[in-house]
Amino acid sequence: MIAASGDRPDLASAASPVWAGPAMGVGPFALGALADGYGTHTSFLMVPVLAGLAAGGVLSARRPA
Repeated sequence: MIAASGDRPDLASAASPVWAGPAMGVGPFALGALADGYGTHTSFLMVPVLAGLAAGGVLSARRPA
């Protein structure tokens, strides 16, 4: 996040734990719900997809300087 923040590393370092905390708290429950609904193999295939979506969201949220 700091590398993608442009000239605002202070804002990125403050926002990172705000979003990481809920992700770590909700992530295992969401993965468990997916595993119950679609099976373990399919739910674990969603992990790289969701990581890619998160990275894409960070990169698309960059404001041009």
